[in-house]
Amino acid sequence: MSRFGSTLLGCRSSSAYDFRVSVVSALIVAGIFLVVGMVIGAVASPRIRERRQRAAAQQAGNTISQMLQHIVAGAPLGVVVVDTHRDVVFMNDRAAQLGLVHDRLLDDRAWVAAQRTLMTGESREVDLSQRISKKQEAKRLEGLLKSDAKRWAVVKDELADVVKQYGDKRKTKVSVSADEPEFDPNAYIVDEDANVILTRDGWVKRVRELKDASSTRTREGDTVMQVLAGNTKSPITFLTNFGSAYVAKIVDIPASTGYGDPVQKLFKFKDGERVVSAVSMDARVKPAEENYLAITKNGYGLRFAIAPHTEVSTRTGRRFAKVAEGDEIVDVKPAPDDGILVVASQTHTLVCDVSEVNILANPGRGVTVIKTDDDENVVGFGVNEPLALESEKGRRWRSSR
Repeated sequence: MSRFGSTLLGCRSSSAYDFRVSVVSALIVAGIFLVVGMVIGAVASPRIRERRQRAAAQQAGNTISQMLQHIVAGAPLGVVVVDTHRDVVFMNDRAAQLGLVHDRLLDDRAWVAAQRTLMTGESREVDLSQRISKKQEAKRLEGLLKSDAKRWAVVKDELADVVKQYGDKRKTKVSVSADEPEFDPNAYIVDEDANVILTRDGWVKRVRELKDASSTRTREGDTVMQVLAGNTKSPITFLTNFGSAYVAKIVDIPASTGYGDPVQKLFKFKDGERVVSAVSMDARVKPAEENYLAITKNGYGLRFAIAPHTEVSTRTGRRFAKVAEGDEIVDVKPAPDDGILVVASQTHTLVCDVSEVNILANPGRGVTVIKTDDDENVVGFGVNEPLALESEKGRRWRSSR
């Protein structure tokens, strides 16, 4: 618009241009003041809010913490406020005089007493007298260690405190029944007679009746070595070529009408270990001899008592002889003291008294009964009975005893 143009009111004015410029300037100035006001308000607002909160707090009164601090400070008794870590939060002068606080921590004696009071609800007295020095404590402990009487006195006092604190009447009754039955494992075993069949290859089975041993079933190429009779509750002992005795009850031998089971299934045999003899411990059929004789293939012999091998053993068995490496026991037989022993190797035969073979109290190697060459071994022996041998070619030999 020109200087002399019409105004908003429809009339001319010589100062119309100047008037429009003044309005714009006023708007700019108002905007500047508005921004300045907002800045000043933002800066002053937190202070004003804090002043209002302080004024509201003064009107509301003291905080709980301040009130607690005033109560503790004005208490006539020693009062200490601690947290769960025994750190002191508030305390009064009386508590400091009594020695309740040490290095901003509650005295350990007072702390223990407070915990026990919280647990039991009973008040406790605490001796806050001055602690003794470390040297005095060490001297006291040394005196306790040197004197049994002083130590037992401490134990007596502590037991008296326990009785005083927990000495209420027993709430349960303790009684012993005089007629309590005893456990008898044999009571659960069927009481009957049976026969145990042992084969040459080490298979074993239990049968109730046996009319003819040759008619029982065996694996191909295997033969019956022994038939042992006895009650199912009686033990049976298996003697091996490695000098071990394995004992089980006859009832533990698997009953079978077939081949049976390998004896290694019942016990833990070593590699190459096999049964050379077995004895039924039934009193009706057990041999009367107390000692047994064992001969090895290298000519060593020993006698041992059978009594330790009449009780049921573990799977690893018990030793009755120590056999040298490369040697093994040929057979084990009952041996009366007045018996006659006949031992045969592949080329020689020896006859002697059984009493000449020592009785060993512990497992051992024994004595030399017959000397053998490096290329020959003992093939068998007999006690008070003829010894019958048969060669690979079918030739038979029988001793006179």
